[in-house]
Amino acid sequence: MSTSASRRTPINSQEQLGKYRAVLSHDPNLDKDMAIELPESIRNKCAVLLQEGERVRIITTEWPSAALFVVIGKVEKKGYRITEHDFSLVTPHLFNLIIGQKDSGEGVRIDESKVHEAQVRFRQLIEAAVLRKYPASDIHAEFNEKKGRILFRINGFREHHTDMLTSDAEIMFGSAWYGYAKDKAKNAGASFTPSKPQAANGSVTLHDGTIIDFRWQSKQADSGFDVVLRLLVRDSEKSKPIPLDKAGYEPEQLEMILSAANSKGGATFFSGDTGSGKSTSMLGFMKAIHRVRPMASLVSLENPREYLVDFIRQTSVTDGDFTEMLAVLLRSDYDSLMTGEVRTKQEVDGFVRSVLAGHQGCTTIHTADAQSILQRLEDIGVARSILGSKKFFSLLIHQTLVPTLCRNCRVPFLFSEEAGDVRRRARMRDVGLDEMKIYGHGSGCEICESDIGINGRTVVAEVVRPTMAMKKLFSEGHYADAFEIWAEQWKNHPVIGKPAIAHAVFKIHHGITSPFLVEYMAGNLNETEADAGKQLFDWRAIAPLEETQAEYRKKFGEPEMPKRKVKG
Repeated sequence: MSTSASRRTPINSQEQLGKYRAVLSHDPNLDKDMAIELPESIRNKCAVLLQEGERVRIITTEWPSAALFVVIGKVEKKGYRITEHDFSLVTPHLFNLIIGQKDSGEGVRIDESKVHEAQVRFRQLIEAAVLRKYPASDIHAEFNEKKGRILFRINGFREHHTDMLTSDAEIMFGSAWYGYAKDKAKNAGASFTPSKPQAANGSVTLHDGTIIDFRWQSKQADSGFDVVLRLLVRDSEKSKPIPLDKAGYEPEQLEMILSAANSKGGATFFSGDTGSGKSTSMLGFMKAIHRVRPMASLVSLENPREYLVDFIRQTSVTDGDFTEMLAVLLRSDYDSLMTGEVRTKQEVDGFVRSVLAGHQGCTTIHTADAQSILQRLEDIGVARSILGSKKFFSLLIHQTLVPTLCRNCRVPFLFSEEAGDVRRRARMRDVGLDEMKIYGHGSGCEICESDIGINGRTVVAEVVRPTMAMKKLFSEGHYADAFEIWAEQWKNHPVIGKPAIAHAVFKIHHGITSPFLVEYMAGNLNETEADAGKQLFDWRAIAPLEETQAEYRKKFGEPEMPKRKVKG
């Protein structure tokens, strides 16, 4: 490969490339004697074509690339002679078209003349999702045999965007998979295949130059397919993680988080469901470390990377690469490590080794509450002696995100649609909420541009800073007893020492959110063992809303109380 080759212009059409008889490296129907098998890590960027006269051409999306030497070796073993004129640099789009034509036979076949139009429709879909006052975090596509729908998730709620024929959707998503999906999971295939699970990371550039990164996950449904795209606007104010002091933590919770960030070691675990803001909060935590120690070496292993920041040395890893990359990091000189969700024993063991070696660490995990983090780690295989060691746990956080009410169109609860749910009102009484002092959601306005009067989301969290007494009980496996110590220590606080739902109830009482919005996102208000709101709040410290209620009575009259149906 000569130096001049490195200055080649990528070929972007099959006409420029010329005719070929077969794709030796990607056609599953070829005889073994004829097929050229390439390693999985190379198949997504190199291919071998058989041309007329029994000559081969190697195409690649990267030039120069060390992978080409592996391909040359495989080709020469088959008896073919290679010269520098037998290489072609091609665009990723053309590469995917070529190998997609020789995929397993399950993928969507697309007429090349329709690809550009379909990709324009895909870009327009992304634009509709993100170029709005409150950008969508996800796009959901749900299709049956003949037709389906596309929805946007905005502030936690799914909103209908459009309907579409399944045949049109297959072409649109197939073209997007060809042209925009880059880091594809192993065995994902070169073409979009609705009949099997496929995952990838990718990006698309909009008409105004905005770059949208996305995480693709698709799967087969009983009578069709589903596609979910997680979206992130690159290099934009909207894509930057929300600062911790703006996320919605209470002052005492924030103080615990900043105190943990100021520590030289220890592990911080962020727990919650998908979409609970764990990754955003974890980045805020790393930012706090950077502010305290600006010269510290901060590194991350992420699958995939959600935010691009300049204060962390970030590394994107794929499934199976985490353990290997962490071993590399452990031989380097870093201060703090941030990782994506730890799922397997190998990943957890690697993270634990890093923390026990004296490095500060933070990661995410899926559990139902803060206490369950310990049981989950024990189930994976972490010894109780480690869970209870003095320098292992620094902070435990379980959180979710709930929508916030638009202050312009929120409605006193008794005048809202929410007042019609008798069962919810009973649960409100269980936790001590006063119907006369809270709000329900409205119907939207020109300020919030929402159908249900919401204008963002806020964190509701359980934050625990384990004490030495608690850690001693951790080492004995008495997790519930340890958390009782924490609850007793903070028994007079409305939020600390209590489950995350108590924080949500507290925000309902302050008019930040409503009973319906909380239960939609976080479950029933009275699901925990917390003994009603009377123990959670000092109601006398809360300013009443009597003036607002009086204004509504003057305008609308007395609210009509829902009648309870009596059986018999």
